[in-house]
Amino acid sequence: MKLSKENFKLLILFYAANIDGQLNANEIKAIAKHTDQTTLEDNMELFQQMGDTEILDCIRENKALYATTETERQEILNELKSLIQADNRQSVMEKRLYVTIEKLLKMN
Repeated sequence: MKLSKENFKLLILFYAANIDGQLNANEIKAIAKHTDQTTLEDNMELFQQMGDTEILDCIRENKALYATTETERQEILNELKSLIQADNRQSVMEKRLYVTIEKLLKMN
């Protein structure tokens, strides 16, 4: 599934925010800083309809469009790190997800 650059980033952010099984208000608020309300709601609905495998496949497919340079990858990772720190705690799962997304974005 081809996504816009904004939707690609939002998918990664929603995936990270939900890694512990729930989207909390602070995480949604942090994601909302990156988009408008309609796009946020549309992407949240899309995310909720997708499974882990589908999300990871979508990230793999779209990274060739939006994460080709180190600068682009770092921008995404910085947004991801900011989101993970939004609730003032980092779980082991969130740390592992960060590393996984980092590796996924760098893979050819």
